[in-house]
Amino acid sequence: MDTLNQANMTDIEVPSIVIMGETGSGRSTLISHICHVEMPKGTTKCPIRISLKRAATTQATIGVEWQSHIVANQYPEFEPVTTKSLEAIAKHTEEAQEFVLQHCGKSVTNDIVSIQVQGPEFADLTMIDLPSTVQSDMTEQLHRDFLNDQNSVIVAVQPTNAKWHKAQTSAVVESMDPKLERSVFVLTKPDLTDAGPDVVDSLRGTRSDYPHVCMVKCSGLVIGTTAEEAHTKEAEFFANALWKAASDCASFGTKNLRQKLGDMQMRMIQSKLQEIAEQTREKQNSIHHQLQQMGARHTTTADRRHYFQTQCKAVVEHLTASLSGKGKLEKTAASRLHDDCHEFRYRVLKAPLSTIRKVVDGGS
Repeated sequence: MDTLNQANMTDIEVPSIVIMGETGSGRSTLISHICHVEMPKGTTKCPIRISLKRAATTQATIGVEWQSHIVANQYPEFEPVTTKSLEAIAKHTEEAQEFVLQHCGKSVTNDIVSIQVQGPEFADLTMIDLPSTVQSDMTEQLHRDFLNDQNSVIVAVQPTNAKWHKAQTSAVVESMDPKLERSVFVLTKPDLTDAGPDVVDSLRGTRSDYPHVCMVKCSGLVIGTTAEEAHTKEAEFFANALWKAASDCASFGTKNLRQKLGDMQMRMIQSKLQEIAEQTREKQNSIHHQLQQMGARHTTTADRRHYFQTQCKAVVEHLTASLSGKGKLEKTAASRLHDDCHEFRYRVLKAPLSTIRKVVDGGS
Protein backbone atom coordinates (compact mmCIF):
# COMPACT_ATOMS: atom_id res chain seq x y z
CA MET A 1 0.00 0.00 0.00
CA ASP A 2 2.89 2.32 0.75
CA THR A 3 4.27 1.61 -2.74
CA LEU A 4 1.00 2.83 -4.29
CA ASN A 5 1.20 6.05 -2.28
CA GLN A 6 4.84 6.61 -3.23
CA ALA A 7 3.86 6.16 -6.89
CA ASN A 8 1.13 8.81 -6.38
CA MET A 9 -1.57 6.32 -7.40
CA THR A 10 -4.08 7.86 -5.00
CA ASP A 11 -7.00 7.29 -7.37
CA ILE A 12 -6.86 3.54 -6.66
CA GLU A 13 -9.21 2.71 -3.83
CA VAL A 14 -7.62 0.22 -1.44
CA PRO A 15 -10.12 -2.53 -0.48
CA SER A 16 -11.47 -2.15 3.04
CA ILE A 17 -11.51 -5.05 5.51
CA VAL A 18 -14.94 -5.86 6.95
CA ILE A 19 -14.98 -7.82 10.22
CA MET A 20 -18.05 -9.89 11.07
CA GLY A 21 -18.94 -12.59 13.57
CA GLU A 22 -21.21 -13.50 16.43
CA THR A 23 -21.17 -11.86 19.85
CA GLY A 24 -18.18 -12.97 21.90
CA SER A 25 -16.22 -14.26 18.91
CA GLY A 26 -13.35 -11.85 19.60
CA ARG A 27 -13.80 -9.34 16.77
CA SER A 28 -12.82 -6.27 18.79
CA THR A 29 -9.73 -7.99 20.23
CA LEU A 30 -8.71 -9.11 16.74
CA ILE A 31 -9.01 -5.55 15.40
CA SER A 32 -6.98 -4.27 18.36
CA HIS A 33 -4.31 -6.86 17.62
CA ILE A 34 -4.15 -6.07 13.89
CA CYS A 35 -4.24 -2.28 14.25
CA HIS A 36 -2.56 -2.11 17.65
CA VAL A 37 -5.25 0.35 18.72
CA GLU A 38 -7.40 -0.61 21.70
CA MET A 39 -11.06 -1.10 20.74
CA PRO A 40 -14.10 -1.21 23.08
CA LYS A 41 -14.76 -4.66 24.52
CA GLY A 42 -18.54 -4.24 24.69
CA THR A 43 -21.09 -5.38 22.12
CA THR A 44 -20.92 -3.57 18.79
CA LYS A 45 -24.32 -2.00 18.02
CA CYS A 46 -23.41 0.01 14.94
CA PRO A 47 -20.69 -0.18 12.28
CA ILE A 48 -17.36 1.06 13.63
CA ARG A 49 -14.89 2.11 10.95
CA ILE A 50 -11.25 2.59 11.89
CA SER A 51 -9.01 4.21 9.30
CA LEU A 52 -5.26 4.13 9.82
CA LYS A 53 -2.87 6.47 8.02
CA ARG A 54 0.87 6.92 8.15
CA ALA A 55 1.83 10.42 9.31
CA ALA A 56 4.59 12.19 11.19
CA THR A 57 2.42 12.95 14.24
CA THR A 58 0.18 10.68 16.31
CA GLN A 59 -3.49 11.68 16.58
CA ALA A 60 -6.97 10.14 16.61
CA THR A 61 -10.36 11.67 15.78
CA ILE A 62 -13.64 9.97 16.70
CA GLY A 63 -16.83 11.14 14.99
CA VAL A 64 -20.27 10.02 13.78
CA GLU A 65 -21.56 9.61 10.22
CA TRP A 66 -25.35 9.58 10.23
CA GLN A 67 -26.96 7.14 7.80
CA SER A 68 -30.43 6.69 9.28
CA HIS A 69 -33.31 8.79 7.96
CA ILE A 70 -34.17 11.65 10.30
CA VAL A 71 -36.92 14.19 9.55
CA ALA A 72 -35.69 17.15 7.48
CA ASN A 73 -32.13 15.81 7.67
CA GLN A 74 -31.75 17.32 11.12
CA TYR A 75 -29.08 15.07 12.53
CA PRO A 76 -28.10 15.29 16.20
CA GLU A 77 -24.89 17.26 16.51
CA PHE A 78 -22.01 15.15 17.73
CA GLU A 79 -18.84 17.12 18.27
CA PRO A 80 -15.89 15.06 16.95
CA VAL A 81 -13.30 14.25 19.59
CA THR A 82 -9.61 14.61 18.76
CA THR A 83 -6.97 13.12 21.04
CA LYS A 84 -3.25 12.37 20.96
CA SER A 85 -3.71 9.49 23.41
CA LEU A 86 -4.30 6.14 21.70
CA GLU A 87 -5.41 4.73 25.09
CA ALA A 88 -8.41 7.10 25.03
CA ILE A 89 -9.80 5.80 21.73
CA ALA A 90 -11.84 2.96 23.29
CA LYS A 91 -13.53 5.30 25.80
CA HIS A 92 -14.45 7.93 23.18
CA THR A 93 -15.69 5.22 20.81
CA GLU A 94 -18.02 3.83 23.48
CA GLU A 95 -19.35 7.34 24.13
CA ALA A 96 -19.95 7.93 20.41
CA GLN A 97 -21.82 4.63 20.04
CA GLU A 98 -23.97 5.39 23.10
CA PHE A 99 -24.77 8.83 21.65
CA VAL A 100 -25.87 7.25 18.37
CA LEU A 101 -28.11 4.66 20.05
CA GLN A 102 -29.77 7.26 22.28
CA HIS A 103 -30.66 9.51 19.35
CA CYS A 104 -31.76 6.87 16.83
CA GLY A 105 -33.92 4.93 19.30
CA LYS A 106 -32.78 1.53 18.01
CA SER A 107 -30.84 -1.37 19.51
CA VAL A 108 -28.84 -1.74 16.28
CA THR A 109 -28.34 0.99 13.69
CA ASN A 110 -26.52 1.65 10.43
CA ASP A 111 -25.12 4.98 11.66
CA ILE A 112 -21.32 4.79 11.60
CA VAL A 113 -18.84 5.60 14.35
CA SER A 114 -15.72 6.77 12.53
CA ILE A 115 -12.23 6.48 14.04
CA GLN A 116 -9.39 8.15 12.13
CA VAL A 117 -5.94 7.34 13.48
CA GLN A 118 -2.61 8.58 12.17
CA GLY A 119 0.97 8.10 13.28
CA PRO A 120 4.43 7.10 12.07
CA GLU A 121 3.90 3.46 13.12
CA PHE A 122 0.72 2.92 11.10
CA ALA A 123 0.22 1.71 7.54
CA ASP A 124 -2.74 2.85 5.44
CA LEU A 125 -5.60 0.51 6.32
CA THR A 126 -9.38 0.66 6.79
CA MET A 127 -11.28 -1.87 8.90
CA ILE A 128 -15.02 -1.99 9.63
CA ASP A 129 -16.48 -3.88 12.59
CA LEU A 130 -20.11 -4.88 11.97
CA PRO A 131 -22.67 -5.70 14.67
CA SER A 132 -22.97 -9.42 15.49
CA THR A 133 -24.65 -11.76 13.01
CA VAL A 134 -27.91 -12.02 14.96
CA GLN A 135 -30.91 -12.30 12.66
CA SER A 136 -32.68 -8.94 12.28
CA ASP A 137 -33.73 -6.63 9.48
CA MET A 138 -30.99 -4.14 10.35
CA THR A 139 -28.14 -6.69 10.44
CA GLU A 140 -29.27 -8.13 7.13
CA GLN A 141 -29.24 -4.62 5.64
CA LEU A 142 -25.75 -4.02 7.03
CA HIS A 143 -24.57 -7.30 5.51
CA ARG A 144 -25.92 -6.25 2.13
CA ASP A 145 -24.43 -2.77 2.36
CA PHE A 146 -20.92 -3.80 3.45
CA LEU A 147 -20.36 -7.45 2.49
CA ASN A 148 -21.77 -7.13 -1.03
CA ASP A 149 -19.22 -4.42 -1.78
CA GLN A 150 -16.88 -6.10 -4.26
CA ASN A 151 -14.07 -3.84 -3.11
CA SER A 152 -14.04 -5.28 0.40
CA VAL A 153 -12.31 -8.22 2.05
CA ILE A 154 -14.54 -10.20 4.40
CA VAL A 155 -13.03 -11.46 7.65
CA ALA A 156 -15.37 -13.96 9.32
CA VAL A 157 -14.47 -14.47 13.00
CA GLN A 158 -15.51 -17.51 15.00
CA PRO A 159 -14.21 -19.10 18.25
CA THR A 160 -12.20 -22.28 17.62
CA ASN A 161 -14.43 -24.34 19.93
CA ALA A 162 -17.65 -23.37 18.09
CA LYS A 163 -19.39 -25.57 15.53
CA TRP A 164 -18.09 -23.70 12.55
CA HIS A 165 -20.08 -25.40 9.79
CA LYS A 166 -23.36 -24.73 11.60
CA ALA A 167 -22.54 -21.13 12.48
CA GLN A 168 -24.64 -18.26 11.19
CA THR A 169 -21.44 -16.41 10.29
CA SER A 170 -20.29 -18.94 7.68
CA ALA A 171 -23.79 -19.05 6.16
CA VAL A 172 -23.82 -15.27 5.73
CA VAL A 173 -20.34 -15.23 4.16
CA GLU A 174 -21.19 -17.97 1.67
CA SER A 175 -24.34 -16.10 0.63
CA MET A 176 -22.43 -12.84 0.06
CA ASP A 177 -19.25 -14.32 -1.46
CA PRO A 178 -20.24 -17.72 -2.92
CA LYS A 179 -16.78 -18.42 -4.41
CA LEU A 180 -15.03 -17.25 -1.21
CA GLU A 181 -12.49 -15.38 -3.33
CA ARG A 182 -12.37 -12.37 -1.01
CA SER A 183 -13.15 -14.01 2.34
CA VAL A 184 -10.83 -15.09 5.15
CA PHE A 185 -12.08 -17.28 8.01
CA VAL A 186 -10.39 -16.50 11.32
CA LEU A 187 -10.52 -18.87 14.30
CA THR A 188 -9.98 -17.20 17.67
CA LYS A 189 -9.42 -18.39 21.24
CA PRO A 190 -7.42 -21.53 20.35
CA ASP A 191 -6.59 -22.05 24.03
CA LEU A 192 -10.23 -23.08 24.58
CA THR A 193 -10.05 -26.17 22.34
CA ASP A 194 -8.33 -29.55 22.54
CA ALA A 195 -8.52 -30.08 18.77
CA GLY A 196 -5.25 -28.29 18.11
CA PRO A 197 -4.21 -27.67 14.49
CA ASP A 198 -6.68 -30.29 13.23
CA VAL A 199 -9.30 -27.54 13.19
CA VAL A 200 -7.43 -25.51 10.59
CA ASP A 201 -6.34 -28.54 8.59
CA SER A 202 -9.87 -29.91 8.41
CA LEU A 203 -11.32 -26.61 7.27
CA ARG A 204 -8.75 -26.22 4.52
CA GLY A 205 -8.27 -29.89 3.67
CA THR A 206 -11.58 -31.70 3.83
CA ARG A 207 -13.46 -28.48 3.22
CA SER A 208 -11.76 -27.19 0.08
CA ASP A 209 -14.44 -24.51 -0.16
CA TYR A 210 -12.69 -22.71 2.74
CA PRO A 211 -9.42 -21.79 0.98
CA HIS A 212 -8.37 -18.98 3.34
CA VAL A 213 -8.25 -19.91 7.03
CA CYS A 214 -6.20 -18.47 9.89
CA MET A 215 -6.01 -19.02 13.63
CA VAL A 216 -4.98 -16.24 16.02
CA LYS A 217 -4.35 -15.88 19.75
CA CYS A 218 -5.15 -12.24 20.51
CA SER A 219 -6.01 -12.24 24.21
CA GLY A 220 -3.64 -10.48 26.55
CA LEU A 221 -2.82 -7.55 24.26
CA VAL A 222 -1.54 -4.66 26.35
CA ILE A 223 -1.43 -1.16 24.95
CA GLY A 224 2.04 0.21 25.49
CA THR A 225 3.78 -2.82 24.06
CA THR A 226 5.01 -2.62 20.50
CA ALA A 227 3.33 -4.52 17.69
CA GLU A 228 6.42 -6.67 17.38
CA GLU A 229 6.28 -7.59 21.09
CA ALA A 230 2.61 -8.53 20.78
CA HIS A 231 3.34 -10.74 17.76
CA THR A 232 6.24 -12.36 19.57
CA LYS A 233 4.01 -13.25 22.51
CA GLU A 234 1.48 -14.79 20.16
CA ALA A 235 4.18 -16.70 18.27
CA GLU A 236 5.36 -18.24 21.55
CA PHE A 237 1.90 -19.72 22.04
CA PHE A 238 1.97 -21.45 18.64
CA ALA A 239 5.60 -22.55 19.06
CA ASN A 240 4.83 -25.59 21.22
CA ALA A 241 4.75 -29.11 19.82
CA LEU A 242 0.95 -29.27 19.63
CA TRP A 243 0.69 -26.50 17.02
CA LYS A 244 3.91 -27.37 15.18
CA ALA A 245 2.18 -30.56 14.05
CA ALA A 246 0.03 -28.52 11.65
CA SER A 247 0.58 -29.04 7.95
CA ASP A 248 0.75 -25.29 7.40
CA CYS A 249 2.15 -23.20 10.26
CA ALA A 250 1.71 -20.08 8.11
CA SER A 251 -1.97 -20.24 9.09
CA PHE A 252 -1.15 -19.31 12.69
CA GLY A 253 -0.77 -15.82 14.14
CA THR A 254 -1.90 -12.29 13.46
CA LYS A 255 1.27 -11.50 11.55
CA ASN A 256 0.46 -14.21 9.01
CA LEU A 257 -3.16 -13.08 8.93
CA ARG A 258 -2.07 -9.56 8.06
CA GLN A 259 0.08 -11.00 5.26
CA LYS A 260 -2.89 -12.96 3.89
CA LEU A 261 -5.13 -9.88 4.04
CA GLY A 262 -2.48 -7.76 2.32
CA ASP A 263 -1.99 -10.35 -0.43
CA MET A 264 -5.75 -10.52 -1.00
CA GLN A 265 -6.00 -6.74 -1.19
CA MET A 266 -3.16 -6.60 -3.71
CA ARG A 267 -4.79 -9.28 -5.89
CA MET A 268 -8.00 -7.25 -5.90
CA ILE A 269 -6.07 -4.09 -6.81
CA GLN A 270 -4.13 -5.90 -9.56
CA SER A 271 -7.41 -7.07 -11.09
CA LYS A 272 -8.33 -3.39 -11.51
CA LEU A 273 -5.00 -2.30 -12.93
CA GLN A 274 -5.78 -3.66 -16.40
CA GLU A 275 -9.01 -1.64 -16.51
CA ILE A 276 -7.15 1.46 -15.30
CA ALA A 277 -4.44 0.88 -17.93
CA GLU A 278 -7.06 0.65 -20.68
CA GLN A 279 -8.70 3.88 -19.53
CA THR A 280 -5.29 5.56 -19.48
CA ARG A 281 -4.57 4.42 -23.03
CA GLU A 282 -7.93 5.77 -24.20
CA LYS A 283 -7.14 9.17 -22.64
CA GLN A 284 -3.70 9.17 -24.24
CA ASN A 285 -5.17 8.39 -27.67
CA SER A 286 -7.76 11.15 -27.23
CA ILE A 287 -5.08 13.70 -26.28
CA HIS A 288 -2.87 12.58 -29.18
CA HIS A 289 -5.79 13.07 -31.60
CA GLN A 290 -6.44 16.57 -30.22
CA LEU A 291 -2.76 17.46 -30.60
CA GLN A 292 -2.82 16.30 -34.22
CA GLN A 293 -5.86 18.50 -34.89
CA MET A 294 -3.94 21.50 -33.56
CA GLY A 295 -1.42 21.10 -36.37
CA ALA A 296 2.34 21.35 -36.34
CA ARG A 297 4.09 22.48 -33.21
CA HIS A 298 5.06 26.15 -33.16
CA THR A 299 8.73 26.34 -32.35
CA THR A 300 9.61 30.00 -33.03
CA THR A 301 8.40 33.10 -31.24
CA ALA A 302 6.96 34.50 -34.46
CA ASP A 303 4.98 31.32 -35.13
CA ARG A 304 3.58 31.29 -31.59
CA ARG A 305 2.63 34.99 -31.81
CA HIS A 306 0.89 34.47 -35.16
CA TYR A 307 -1.00 31.43 -33.78
CA PHE A 308 -2.10 33.39 -30.71
CA GLN A 309 -3.32 36.33 -32.79
CA THR A 310 -5.22 34.01 -35.14
CA GLN A 311 -6.96 32.28 -32.25
CA CYS A 312 -7.86 35.60 -30.59
CA LYS A 313 -9.31 36.89 -33.84
CA ALA A 314 -11.39 33.73 -34.27
CA VAL A 315 -12.76 34.02 -30.73
CA VAL A 316 -13.67 37.70 -31.20
CA GLU A 317 -15.44 36.97 -34.49
CA HIS A 318 -17.37 34.11 -32.91
CA LEU A 319 -18.49 36.25 -29.96
CA THR A 320 -19.44 39.16 -32.23
CA ALA A 321 -21.52 36.91 -34.44
CA SER A 322 -23.23 35.30 -31.46
CA LEU A 323 -24.11 38.61 -29.76
CA SER A 324 -25.42 40.14 -32.97
CA GLY A 325 -27.53 37.10 -33.74
CA LYS A 326 -25.80 36.56 -37.06
CA GLY A 327 -23.90 33.48 -36.02
CA LYS A 328 -24.92 29.89 -36.54
CA LEU A 329 -25.81 29.50 -32.88
CA GLU A 330 -29.30 30.19 -31.57
CA LYS A 331 -29.75 33.77 -30.41
CA THR A 332 -28.88 34.36 -26.78
CA ALA A 333 -30.85 36.58 -24.41
CA ALA A 334 -28.18 39.27 -24.82
CA SER A 335 -28.42 39.24 -28.60
CA ARG A 336 -32.24 39.37 -28.49
CA LEU A 337 -32.08 42.34 -26.10
CA HIS A 338 -29.59 43.98 -28.42
CA ASP A 339 -31.95 43.57 -31.40
CA ASP A 340 -34.99 44.84 -29.42
CA CYS A 341 -33.09 47.97 -28.40
CA HIS A 342 -32.15 48.66 -31.99
CA GLU A 343 -35.80 48.15 -33.06
CA PHE A 344 -37.06 50.50 -30.33
CA ARG A 345 -34.52 53.17 -31.30
CA TYR A 346 -35.55 52.86 -34.94
CA ARG A 347 -39.25 53.30 -34.13
CA VAL A 348 -38.60 56.30 -31.90
CA LEU A 349 -36.66 58.06 -34.62
CA LYS A 350 -39.49 57.42 -37.11
CA ALA A 351 -42.32 58.46 -34.76
CA PRO A 352 -43.80 62.01 -34.63
CA LEU A 353 -42.86 64.35 -31.78
CA SER A 354 -46.26 64.00 -30.04
CA THR A 355 -45.86 60.23 -29.77
CA ILE A 356 -42.40 60.60 -28.26
CA ARG A 357 -43.76 63.07 -25.68
CA LYS A 358 -46.43 60.56 -24.64
CA VAL A 359 -43.85 57.80 -24.18
CA VAL A 360 -41.64 60.07 -22.07
CA ASP A 361 -44.59 61.19 -19.94
CA GLY A 362 -45.66 57.58 -19.38
CA GLY A 363 -48.58 57.52 -21.75
CA SER A 364 -49.54 54.58 -23.99
